[in-house]
Amino acid sequence: MPTSVVSSYVSWGVYLAAASCLLAILVPATTWVAHGSQALAQRTEVESAAGVLNGLEPGLSVRFVYGSEGGEGVISMSAHQVTLASAGGASAAYCRWNLPDATIYPDVAYTLTLAGSSVEVAANG
Repeated sequence: MPTSVVSSYVSWGVYLAAASCLLAILVPATTWVAHGSQALAQRTEVESAAGVLNGLEPGLSVRFVYGSEGGEGVISMSAHQVTLASAGGASAAYCRWNLPDATIYPDVAYTLTLAGSSVEVAANG
């Protein structure tokens, strides 16, 4: 077998080994970055929802729509806690008002009203 053929096989073998090692290093790092960005996005969404609730004033009603149809995750409210749960986990934020035990689904319009120190949630038909 000619030396150039052996050299070519060795070169390809080294290339494939190096590419495999690089892939083994980059895949976990890329996965970690993706999970981190999903967690940050989820945290931002739950803090935004809590911000809307905390911004309510007595007698004020707002129309609230979360996410889009087929969206992932639901917002749950209870006591003074707002929680966004999805396949990626759950994030929670504090609300200064008393919240009912309610669930808000993506792409459904709700009316949020502050009555006294309690929030009332009503789905818009």
